[in-house]
Amino acid sequence: MNNDHRFKLYLAMRSEHVEWITRQSEHFSHYLTLVVAILGLTTAAVYHLYESKECDLVVVAVASVGFGANIALCCVARRACDRFYRRFLEAITVMAKLEASLELEKRPSDGAGPFEDDKHWFPERFWRDRRCHKTGESFVKARMTKGVNSRVRAAMTVLAILNILLFVGAIVVVYTR
Repeated sequence: MNNDHRFKLYLAMRSEHVEWITRQSEHFSHYLTLVVAILGLTTAAVYHLYESKECDLVVVAVASVGFGANIALCCVARRACDRFYRRFLEAITVMAKLEASLELEKRPSDGAGPFEDDKHWFPERFWRDRRCHKTGESFVKARMTKGVNSRVRAAMTVLAILNILLFVGAIVVVYTR
């Protein structure tokens, strides 16, 4: 493959790189909105049924369906966001290989430019994250739990735990009345 083809592929991967992280962000915000809405609706329904002295079985059934569906949705959201983030990281590995083949990783030999001590064209953080990995897969595996994805995972885990606690709380309140 000649340099022109590599450069076109590099540009395509750059745009895909941005697209995957944007998709992850959009999906997270949609799932977050849905999970919080279901959480509020389920909590309100359980409270209303409890206060209206409905059968305990009805209250527990509504709590089970609502909170159970929400816990499942949190798991699905985490998996979906993980997949988008994985694709984002995989695009980084392809770009790193293309940068090396296009010699974008090296500083110009004449040392021209405003930052004479810089060793690379791109910011140092681009290289620091990739240096310690021998394969693209090890880079992806190491980075899956870091960065913006760690916040997505934490948010969905906290929401799942909150749903579990509310479900257990609803059952305890219903059966101790």
